[in-house]
Amino acid sequence: MRFNFKDIEVCVYVGSKKKHTVLSMKVGPPVATDEKVLTRASREREFEVPSPEIFPADLYTELIASQALEVEDELARAFFDRDKVARDEMLRRAAQKHALFTSALDFAAGVLGLRLHHILVDTPIDEQCFAYRKKGDPYAFTATVHYTVADSYEWDISDGGITATRKRLPPLQPDWTWERAAEVLAWLLRAWAAKDSVLEFVSLFTPLECVIPGVPKKELKGWEKNRQAMLALAKEHAKVEDRSYLSRPAKRTRAPGSPNARPLFKTETARRNAAFPPKP
Repeated sequence: MRFNFKDIEVCVYVGSKKKHTVLSMKVGPPVATDEKVLTRASREREFEVPSPEIFPADLYTELIASQALEVEDELARAFFDRDKVARDEMLRRAAQKHALFTSALDFAAGVLGLRLHHILVDTPIDEQCFAYRKKGDPYAFTATVHYTVADSYEWDISDGGITATRKRLPPLQPDWTWERAAEVLAWLLRAWAAKDSVLEFVSLFTPLECVIPGVPKKELKGWEKNRQAMLALAKEHAKVEDRSYLSRPAKRTRAPGSPNARPLFKTETARRNAAFPPKP
């Protein structure tokens, strides 16, 4: 099956065999960069990429987005001669088309999921970039490996540190019950565990909608200052067509759990998701 997007072509193969080799590797446990903890062994273990839970598989859907790349004769000759510098330059130029390739692949995968079955495209295995030479023989390729780096946290467990920790545990407000507070904190736990940026944003936005109406007016000035700083940062890095959404003042609504607030909450969430799309 083929899809054509001007000068980008997407070919779809479905079957028990793959057209391309899937790069597999073992990633060792993380190594701390803080000198204070370098001598301490991590309890984390090495893991495989892709995960054994999804690869190998019984059935594969392979989507290949390709585009002919015109380069200088000197670079082409060096690339055909397997020059490492020329190879890296070719892959760098191909990486500049990453956004277009991703959009084409998303279109093809979405059509397959809608028209055939979502099971064909709902479990991504890997994303690789190939550089071909001559009659299409694969010459070099790169793969994307996702990993998360967390900042170190130092907790003072001395008597003074424990006392300071207890002071940071706030009492419940008079109009709040622990059951109500637990519902809000559950959204924070969901956000901290989220791997998808949109799910993380929505999970953080929901508890804010729940607690902002109850914030005392004298504390709202600090909220407004932080909000303006966040908007300025978002506008600086947002696309031009998305900045109009960021300039509109948000209306205060009821908590998202209330029936009257759900339609408006869905609309505002859709707008924010458009302004902050998930990472590829």
